[in-house]
Amino acid sequence: MKLSHLNIAPRLALGFGAVIALLMLQVGLSYAHMHSLADELSLIGADRYPKVAQAQRIKDGVNATAQRLCNLLLMTEPAAVAAERAGIVRSAADLDTAFGALEHLSAGEQDKSQLEVLQAGFVSQRQRFLAALDQQQPAQALAILLQDVRPAQLRYAERLDALIERQTKLMADDELSAEHETTVATTQLLALAAVAAALAAGIGVLISRSVTTPLARAVRLAERVADGDLSCKIESGGRDETARLLQALAAMNERLAALVRQVRDGAAAIATASAEIESGNLDLSARTEQQAGALEETASSMEELTSTVQQNADNARHANQLAVTASGVAERSGAVVVQVVDTMGAIQASSAKMADIISVIDGIAFQTNILALNAAVEAARAGEQGRGFAVVASEVRNLAHRSAAAAKEIKSLIGASQAQIDSGGSLAKQAGDTMQEVVACVRRVTGIMGEIQAASQEQRAGIEQINQAVTEMDSVTQQNAALVEQAAAASGALREQAAALATTIEVFKLDAAETPRPPRAVPAGRPRAAVLALA
Repeated sequence: MKLSHLNIAPRLALGFGAVIALLMLQVGLSYAHMHSLADELSLIGADRYPKVAQAQRIKDGVNATAQRLCNLLLMTEPAAVAAERAGIVRSAADLDTAFGALEHLSAGEQDKSQLEVLQAGFVSQRQRFLAALDQQQPAQALAILLQDVRPAQLRYAERLDALIERQTKLMADDELSAEHETTVATTQLLALAAVAAALAAGIGVLISRSVTTPLARAVRLAERVADGDLSCKIESGGRDETARLLQALAAMNERLAALVRQVRDGAAAIATASAEIESGNLDLSARTEQQAGALEETASSMEELTSTVQQNADNARHANQLAVTASGVAERSGAVVVQVVDTMGAIQASSAKMADIISVIDGIAFQTNILALNAAVEAARAGEQGRGFAVVASEVRNLAHRSAAAAKEIKSLIGASQAQIDSGGSLAKQAGDTMQEVVACVRRVTGIMGEIQAASQEQRAGIEQINQAVTEMDSVTQQNAALVEQAAAASGALREQAAALATTIEVFKLDAAETPRPPRAVPAGRPRAAVLALA
């Protein structure tokens, strides 16, 4: 199987896996050797050395006890004897403790039984010696010390020395075995390290070559592309990442070549389109300037119209004030007419009363005349005696006639006055009704004038807004004119940049058999909006 058919990750996994397997084998062997060394060291530390230490402790305790027994024979002071006996007790306790610790160690059954016999014999002889001293028999105690205690001490010490010597030899053998184990482990580890290093080096060389060789090809391709050469062909037969990289670079090279072709054609089209845009922008700039002039004239006309509407609003406000004044005058005149009507009614009532009074006077004159006639008749009957009374009756009659005539004249005058008063009352009532209608009309006129004034105010505000909008349109149009000029300049710059871009694109080298396509010309009849379409 070729390495180029594997991805880089599996290659690295195989290489590192082999190295890791050797390392694991090395670690396993190291662990086995270390476990063996640990067992040997544990045996020395937990069994052999403690046995030697406890045996030496027992030996020292036996020797110390024997020495204290000898000292008891030489001492006479009670305090010294008591102190020495206390020391013997402590030595005996230490001896028992050390012997118990030695018994718990993994000693052989024969060693254990022999040591128990020797321990029991030494303790028994010590007790006999102390019993002889307690019985005040120093000679017997000396004999026991020389004949029994001393031989028991020597036998016990000899057996302990043999145990110590055997355990020491075993520790030396274990040390040699550990050194051999260390040597073997070191040799194996070095051999495995050398094999792992060689394998890692070989795998590293193979993997690096399988990766760096395609990468070097990719670098050379990238350098040629950076120099503008897009005519190179790339072939790759592998299936790994580097092969896919070369394939991607080949696709990139082809797409870049196609893009260069499109950019070359587009640059020519942009140059043509920018020239058309520049020409159109110049025409648009001229028309925009004309529109700005027309807007200025419109703004001036709107200002005049605003002044006229303002004057109309002022006149309407003045007329409204006059209408309000006329309405007040009409209302006051209506009130006066109402008072006149009321006065004419009162005069009419007074005339009616005067007519009644004249009728009463006329009745009185008529009765007076009748009485005067009766008096004249009676005076005529009386003769000469009644002549003076007849004269008086005649005068009374004349007076009654004149009163009746005057009453008739007054009645006729009052009748005429009554007719005139009735006519005046009717006219006053008609005048009052007319004044009420005048007041209502004046009020309607006042309302209409108020509406006219409000409408004039709204017209003035609307015209001011229109004037402001026209002013803003004028400003925007001027800004548009400036922007159009800038767009024309930008179109010229775009045309120059398109030419520079076309010059820059010439750096790229395409296939030798391929000839550059000329830029597609823009038809003369196409609208300017379509000029922006590239090839």
